[in-house]
Order: sequence, then C-alpha cells, then structure tokens
Amino acid sequence: MFKSAIFGVAAVLGQSQTTVKEFEFGRISVGGGFQSVRAFELENDFITCTILSYGVTFQKILVRDRTSIFDDVLMGFDNIDDYLKNNDYVGGVLGRYANRIKGASFSLYGQTYYLNPTSWDENHIHGGTFGFDKVVWSGNKLTNGVEFFHSSPDGDEGYPGKLDTIITIRLNQHEIDVTYESRTNKPTHVNISHHWYFNMNGHMNWGSVDDLKLIVPTETYLETDEENIPTGRVMPVEMTPFDLRSGQFLTQNLLTSVPGGHGLDLCYTFPDDRKLRQVAILAAPYSGRLLELKSTNPGMQVYTANWVPDSVGKYNIPYGKHTAVALEPQFWPDSPNQPQFPSTLLVPGQYYKQQTTLAFYRI
Repeated sequence: MFKSAIFGVAAVLGQSQTTVKEFEFGRISVGGGFQSVRAFELENDFITCTILSYGVTFQKILVRDRTSIFDDVLMGFDNIDDYLKNNDYVGGVLGRYANRIKGASFSLYGQTYYLNPTSWDENHIHGGTFGFDKVVWSGNKLTNGVEFFHSSPDGDEGYPGKLDTIITIRLNQHEIDVTYESRTNKPTHVNISHHWYFNMNGHMNWGSVDDLKLIVPTETYLETDEENIPTGRVMPVEMTPFDLRSGQFLTQNLLTSVPGGHGLDLCYTFPDDRKLRQVAILAAPYSGRLLELKSTNPGMQVYTANWVPDSVGKYNIPYGKHTAVALEPQFWPDSPNQPQFPSTLLVPGQYYKQQTTLAFYRI
C-alpha cells in the first residue's frame, strides 16, 4: 500500500509472476544492410511494459485504472520509422550525459574536451548528435526482465574514455526497476537517465496535463539562464511557481506563470547520498492511476513537453505541447563545469551505478 496525505491510500491490485517475450519491432538501415530492432515485453497482472533495443526505449507501459481497465500511460510510437524521425527523445535512454553541458565542453585534468553541440545553440544536450538513445543495444532476456549492453568508444561524441554500460530493467509486481551501471578506461563524465513522457490518464483519454497532479518533495531547484544552463545557484521553491511540495495540478495558469510562460523545464535537487528516495508523484484523479518515482540520483528534471510539436503517436492519438510530463531522474545539469555540484566524474576502477524505480498504484 502507498500512503499520501493528498491521495490517501493507493492500492496495489493484481500480483503475479512476470513473463518476458522477445520479438522484432522493426529494422533499420545500417551500412549496406539492415539491423533488427528487438522488443522485449514484460508482463504481469498489473503492468505490461515493452522496451526496444533501439535506445533502450520504453515503447509502452500499460497499467490498470481504478476500474481495472488497461491503458498505455507513456508517449511513444507504433513503428520504428517514427522513432527514427523523432527529435524529442521519446522514451529513450539519455547518455552519456543527460541534460545540458554549457558550451559543449569541459576541462578534465588540464585538458579541454569538445562535445557535439545542439543544432539550436552552442551547448551539449542528452549525449549529443548520436547519443545513447540512437544506438541499437544488445539485449538479453532475464527471468523477470531484460538486460541491455552498449560499449561507447573513446572519443564518442567528444567524451574521453571507452564506456561500457549495462542497463537492467525488471518488472516486480507493481514496480519497474531500472539500474544503470558503467565502467570506463579513462576519466570521463557520466550521467544516464531516461526521457519518459507520462500522461496517467492513458491514451483513451489523452490530452492536456491540466488534470494531472504533480508532487516533487524537495525544497530546492537549480536556477538557470536563458539557455537553461544552471547559474550555479540552488534556489528555494518557496513562493515560486516551482513549489510542488504539496502537489499542484499542471493547469495552463500554472504553466504560463513560470518565467518565460512556456511551462516547467527545470532540475529539482535532492541529497547526493545514493539513497533510493521518492522524487515525484504523478497522479490522475480522473482515471485513478498514480505513479511514484523513486531514484538514487540527486536531481530530477521536470519538463511539461513545452516544445513537443503536433504529431500522431501510438493508437493514432495526437500529441503536442503540454500533453505529457517528462520526469527524468539524473545528476545536475552542467556538473562537469560546476565543481560545487555533485560530481559526475567516473575514473578507471570505479563503478557508476544508479537506480530508478517506477511504482504504479490505483487511487
């Protein structure tokens, strides 16, 4: 059972053993041939979750509402071609470095490394031009999940060191556990996350996020400049539109009250103690679905799909601005250039390991 002062008691109904199926989702052109993109479907009585080998992309998450109806709460696409055309990281893994690095560069032990910048400014975002979300990973079925592996070569997107990464995803009753693990042969920076876009009303009732309530249980966030790069200041949420400690509905009034008027796109901060803690609750009172997000990461980016263009997604449902919420547990943006921030430095002999858990309930 999950208890909340706002939502009362949330129930976990339906518990069974997880089954794992593998099938081909599509093929992509590689060189002069084609490469199979594999889909791994994890299923029990409460959740059906499909993850693709392309970008370790969460393609769907179906959970029950309060009347036991299954529906998909995750933005995504029905075919591989739409993922190849998409530029919004829909459901994909973010790496080597989630979020932004100022000036697409950082210095390490006296040497400056230049990364691939974005197409719209001079900064680096979400791993670069060909980040982890655009790689076909090797996948292996587990008893109750799937394990993905990728080896990023030295110099990939400008980063130093060969980086070997394993992402393990397990479905345990009402929870999806995601573990990120990496090793390197040279000092480098690592910050891996996922870019899930949620609408807890599901695709049968997909639309604006106005009637979704979001809780972020922290007192501080990172101040940013006009390019969404941290200024270095950790600011209190009190007396700002960013205060979600008691929960707020994501109404247009709230989103337009944010400086700039576009919506939420900021990193909330938590202690850097590697403890698995609650970082967000996203609830849909209309459908009775609730997501509790827990992570060992010291930050979480909240993004209300402010720049998502109008498009057609799964089940022929229209997507667009403010129709989903991205919740991305991660380290703080621009940490390689902000020595006072929690460090993302990984050196040979050390082990990068972070965990995020998505727990689904009915309210």
